[in-house]
Amino acid sequence: MSEIIAREITTPDAWYGPDIQSSARWLFVLDSDEIAEIDAALAAALASGATVPFDRAAFPLPTLATRIERIVDEVSDGLGLALVRGL
Repeated sequence: MSEIIAREITTPDAWYGPDIQSSARWLFVLDSDEIAEIDAALAAALASGATVPFDRAAFPLPTLATRIERIVDEVSDGLGLALVRGL
């Protein structure tokens, strides 16, 4: 049988679409430098002969890695979703 929750859920991942629709918190737009970094990492992985799965060292993202960690944090500990644009 289903349990009815009697208290309000107030964690960041408890939201209604209209409440976050106008928020940019969950939107991440990659700029041309970040896209170029992904392209360079892909070229490096292909040149090294890396196969999936491969470790971080085979796909170097020296500046974008920090931003990716923020995106993962938003999904894991924040709203529970992220939209990455620009790929």
